[in-house]
Amino acid sequence: PNVLLTEAPPPLPDGAPEGTVAAEGKPREATDAELAARCVVVINSITRTVFNYIRRGLFEMDKLTVATILTLRIAVNDNTLTSEEVEYLIEGKMSPDPGNMGPLSEWLPTSIWPRIKALEGLKRFAGLGDSMQSDSDEWQKWFDSEMPEVAKFPGDYQKSLSAFDRLIVLRAMRPDRVTTSLRSWIDEMMGKEYVFQKPFDMAATFAET
Repeated sequence: PNVLLTEAPPPLPDGAPEGTVAAEGKPREATDAELAARCVVVINSITRTVFNYIRRGLFEMDKLTVATILTLRIAVNDNTLTSEEVEYLIEGKMSPDPGNMGPLSEWLPTSIWPRIKALEGLKRFAGLGDSMQSDSDEWQKWFDSEMPEVAKFPGDYQKSLSAFDRLIVLRAMRPDRVTTSLRSWIDEMMGKEYVFQKPFDMAATFAET
């Protein structure tokens, strides 16, 4: 069925008697752009409402997990991410034959190297291992930084990597910083309310029942 919108009523003429009521606006069919914008508003509202209901029954430590699953599902559904990309974050893939570490063996734990080589399965990370070996000192500086999620990436990776790309690099090399980076990514994708929620309001919850 067609969606109808009501146009704004015409303004009252100058000198109209006090108490005159403006005529009602005429209904008209919504344009494709208006309908699409309305759908976005409705979807966002439903998503926010459902998330708020769910989070009320969660422990604080589990809220980020649910927010992450929700954000990933939406990103895949909107074709912002592919299922393959999501697997790199969730599974932490490892290459079965990573090869020689070269100069990286002086500072990089051997358990991380197979994860780095596995990232080369994504086109944008092709040659990552060779790049790291060629620029070992800069990568060591990044790896050893206290907050690598905000530190400058070596070479062209600083400009070429998206926020999600940085997240899966952290998953491979610095998993201890993934939680902090996840919060920033979800904030960017969904908004602060999916990361930082107000304290539980019993009165507001009771009013909704």
